[in-house]
Amino acid sequence: MIIDAHHHLETRGGYLKGLVSECRRLGVKKVCLFGAGEMSSSYNMASNEQVKEAMEKYPDLIAGFACFNLGKDSPKKIDKFVKDGFKGIKFINPAKKYDDKKFYPVYAKIEKYRIPALFHLGIVSRHPDDKFYDINNDRHRPIYLDT
Repeated sequence: MIIDAHHHLETRGGYLKGLVSECRRLGVKKVCLFGAGEMSSSYNMASNEQVKEAMEKYPDLIAGFACFNLGKDSPKKIDKFVKDGFKGIKFINPAKKYDDKKFYPVYAKIEKYRIPALFHLGIVSRHPDDKFYDINNDRHRPIYLDT
């Protein structure tokens, strides 16, 4: 079985339809689809709501991952994402390093629901709007997951 484990949903016209067509042509059976959360409009990436709509339209193909803003979103938002049918959570641009104890309640919720979490590690590509999002590549180091 072929699974695309990390695919960003873009907002340009016809993108989703093209993705589905290519998956069928190539024999891809499942796509883990991500939006960009609060940065959606700056990066021409889908919002969580748009990813949810894609999941609902193509439930056999798309496994949506909700973008969660560590340090900004409440752990209760995980409950909503699970209720909405998201299959996992994506973290990028945390307000603090990933091992900050302030984030433990969020991780506990994810563990409770037994859903996967994808942590963006390493460098985040640069964009002129990054100044609005307090992006710091130091917070994405893999060592911060070794807690």
